[in-house]
Amino acid sequence: MSYFNQCLPKVVNIRDGSGCAITRATLDAMTPDQFSELGDQENLQRVYATAAEAKMRGVHQGFIDQLLMGRVKNYGGSVNKTNVAGLAQSIIQPFITMRQRTVVNAGYFKITAGADVNGYRRTITVENNELFSQQSLPKIERYFVAGNTVVVQHVLASGASASAHFKIISAINADAGGVAKATVTIEPSTVTSATFAGYTGNQKLPFQPTGGLVLLGTNSVSDYEAWCNYDAVDNNQNLIHFWFQTSRMAHTFTSEYKKALEAKNANEFFKVFNTLPIKEQLIQQSAKFNRQWWTSVFWGQPDEGQDPNSWQTSGKLEEVKDIVDGSCTLEYKARAEGIEYLLNKCGRVIDYAGAPLNFDTLGEQLYQLKRHRQQSSETGEIIDEIVIQCDHQTAAGIKKVFAAWYKAKYGITYTQEIGVGPNEKFAQATGLAVNSYVFDDYAVKLTVIADPTLYDLMAATPSAHRGANRYALLLDYSDIDLGIIKSRAKEDQYPSPTDVPSGFQCVIERNVRDYKLYSQTWTVVLPRPERHLILKNFANACPVLANGGCTAYEG
Repeated sequence: MSYFNQCLPKVVNIRDGSGCAITRATLDAMTPDQFSELGDQENLQRVYATAAEAKMRGVHQGFIDQLLMGRVKNYGGSVNKTNVAGLAQSIIQPFITMRQRTVVNAGYFKITAGADVNGYRRTITVENNELFSQQSLPKIERYFVAGNTVVVQHVLASGASASAHFKIISAINADAGGVAKATVTIEPSTVTSATFAGYTGNQKLPFQPTGGLVLLGTNSVSDYEAWCNYDAVDNNQNLIHFWFQTSRMAHTFTSEYKKALEAKNANEFFKVFNTLPIKEQLIQQSAKFNRQWWTSVFWGQPDEGQDPNSWQTSGKLEEVKDIVDGSCTLEYKARAEGIEYLLNKCGRVIDYAGAPLNFDTLGEQLYQLKRHRQQSSETGEIIDEIVIQCDHQTAAGIKKVFAAWYKAKYGITYTQEIGVGPNEKFAQATGLAVNSYVFDDYAVKLTVIADPTLYDLMAATPSAHRGANRYALLLDYSDIDLGIIKSRAKEDQYPSPTDVPSGFQCVIERNVRDYKLYSQTWTVVLPRPERHLILKNFANACPVLANGGCTAYEG
């Protein structure tokens, strides 16, 4: 293992299930001992060995590469075989199926309308709450159990707040326009109908909500009463399918080309300008392959026929046939779905359509993101930090607006401490610029990392379309895996030196072509989309933040 030594790739290890910030991750070069421990996981060992070879050739490993390398996992044991439709053979399914846990928080609902029934009872129309409840909760009438209570917090026309307690009489489905709704019949639980009838109009107002927040309360049932109504229970485990694809890197050269490179009497102009050393070719190919892989990992999209129910019968997925026996289907080709595609399917990508970043609305989204990570944490670790990866122009704008915000809101000057804390250690280890801001209004510590990869991406885009590649990534890398199904490597020569093809019996030396092939079958596994958020297509302008502004700061 001394051969690899510290030429092994650097990896960023973020603990699973914690939602831990990138700046608190472990950043180090993979050690020979860690590499040797992969001996029983051949596919992973080959992936890391290929990265090590690229690094020894001089390929630069960017920070995002290090993040992704730290998330490589062996998913070879998750594949299933299935019978090929109409044929007496079986092949590996081009996807893996996993359980997906979603966040279910049915404690908050909003009132959109209210109406009187008989002067004492009334109905309220409720919907899922956008911020805390899972917005896709179906049949929400199930949560309003007859005999239980609700607390309604609302504001009266006078501006005064009111907190009223009600008993649930009944609830029926009122879905409309694709939105889950319920009509709930309630009556005050703290006053009798006779007492209520004697109230003045102003005294009745707290018990006549037409809007506000509904909190689910418990019941009041004696042990001598007959009552066994039960609360709704949601199965928050769904099946999700992650499609995988095989990507290959190939390099070939002839023995005559190699001899020309090594010839002592070769023209120097020919050597320098008309040829490229094999090592330099491998450097370029390795760097290009890694860049192309990262592109597919982030932006990959499926082929039309990638439906788990019809992928064999739709005729839209390309079949791979045996080279010799064309009637034998070996597999079906699919494409892995990238990070942005997977998150966009779940509504976790926000397109600003050219508007500036808005921290007045983003603040609530940051708090929601923090809560989702906390609720789905497998370790119970307290989540208090959200990391944004962005280009350095966006990072500078965020710094300006928060400096002004601190001054306007608190009358204090924004300062940075140098040489202490995890941010500085992270910056020293990665060379990236990093700053943190305590966003008190939403109880979030916002850490901003300026990543050159994201600036290069944006800067390389034509100016009229630059917004399409201006990103702010709020990703929890502890919830992203690069699943390696298998990896293969092969070196071969043709014609083989041990074979004598027809016509070569009297040839002393042949022009032999060398083939170096490497492939990996991979997928992106992202089981909990609520832990992530992608912002894109925002303007290179001062972000919006109440009491702040990029030009308001005077130090």
